Amino acid sequence: MALLPGVATQPFEGALSMEENSLFVANRFAGDHFVREWTVPHPSGSGEPVRRRVCVGVDGSGAAQGALRQVHQDVFYRALRMWAEKGASLVEDLHGHTRGLLDVSAYHLVMGIRGGASSRNYERVQELLGDLARIEVEISNAYTWQETGDVLRCKLLGGVLWRTRRRDPESGVPLSGERASVQVTFSREVTKAFGEGAFKTMLAPTYEELGSKGQGATSEVARLLYPYLADYLSRYGMYEGRLAELEERFGFAKTGNKSREFRRFEKAIAVLQDKTILGGLYRLRVSLRETRNGKGHVLVVRRVGHDPRAFFSEEELRRYDAEYWGV
Repeated sequence: MALLPGVATQPFEGALSMEENSLFVANRFAGDHFVREWTVPHPSGSGEPVRRRVCVGVDGSGAAQGALRQVHQDVFYRALRMWAEKGASLVEDLHGHTRGLLDVSAYHLVMGIRGGASSRNYERVQELLGDLARIEVEISNAYTWQETGDVLRCKLLGGVLWRTRRRDPESGVPLSGERASVQVTFSREVTKAFGEGAFKTMLAPTYEELGSKGQGATSEVARLLYPYLADYLSRYGMYEGRLAELEERFGFAKTGNKSREFRRFEKAIAVLQDKTILGGLYRLRVSLRETRNGKGHVLVVRRVGHDPRAFFSEEELRRYDAEYWGV
């Protein structure tokens, strides 16, 4: 039996980072909740690994609630962007906690999230916002085999209140100046993370450029990959990861087939090529190579400045030129 990896004895305060922890999974994910465990470096640089666990869709009693899928990601980020564009208003709840509040007409909310105001779009937005206010997220860091520290348990939204237009009690006609409106309250954890600079990658226009009509599957894969890669490349210059591991991370059904695995990511990778990250300071250079055993593929992503020579050593620059320009 394989031994569990050693884990750190020095605790540190956890933080809600959806980009790093990938809380959203594929739209066709078949499970009623999602759990993933892996090891991450200790931020102190001590060399001790920390075992990270993410669980999405299990309530305090252990009952499954459903997973947060990529379609939820779109709704959440668009609501967050609307809140930021309207000045990121804050309110204090009954317990004295600060929460973000988006107060907007129902029409503008649905148009901003779905791009159309049909009754079906209203129903879909209500459903997806309701999920974001209902489904629980738990991120934990384990330090010993016996104990777990830094457990963060929250929901992404604190609540959603839909208000219909008030009507004249006798005629039933809507009162003049009345509008149907929505109040979306962000959880205190999301509000705190936003105040500390999180989610900036998602508020940039690039996220919405990652797909168009008729590119459903391509857009889905690209939008799942982009936040994760942008977050990773904010700390490191290059990312390498097997496609099979990315399938598992984002809840895709395992193909078990090298060619099918390649086809799932191929078009999304083309969409990500040269997209900007970190406020436009860098662009993505994306490529695929075979694994050493030839049974799979590895995704290789570099962050490249507008002038690559400003960010690479001479040796790195020679490899860069040979790989991308054939010189």
